[in-house]
Amino acid sequence: MSVGIIRNPIFQEHQTGSHPECPQRLAAIDQKLESNGLLHELIPIDFEPALKEDILRVHSNEVFETVMKKAEEGGGWIDSDTIVSPHSGRVALHSAGAGLAAVKAVLNGEVD
Repeated sequence: MSVGIIRNPIFQEHQTGSHPECPQRLAAIDQKLESNGLLHELIPIDFEPALKEDILRVHSNEVFETVMKKAEEGGGWIDSDTIVSPHSGRVALHSAGAGLAAVKAVLNGEVD
């Protein structure tokens, strides 16, 4: 079985304070994969940021614009459990692009 991994320093820029969706969770995953000797067995998957049109396939323009505007304003809460940092808009585009690349890698048989 071939397993892919997508890593990029930009994901660390989604700074959310004490919210569970924070960069520390990614560092913990990397550390565990490394300490267990698994990181070198994973296949890196390259990706490009998603375009707005990609996002609009699954989210309304209102949701897209709300997140982007909140990020441009310096971040903050957009609802009771969703926080946006100043870089979250850019990070979200990269994250969505990573998800698209992961699906393509599976469909193309590059990973299982």
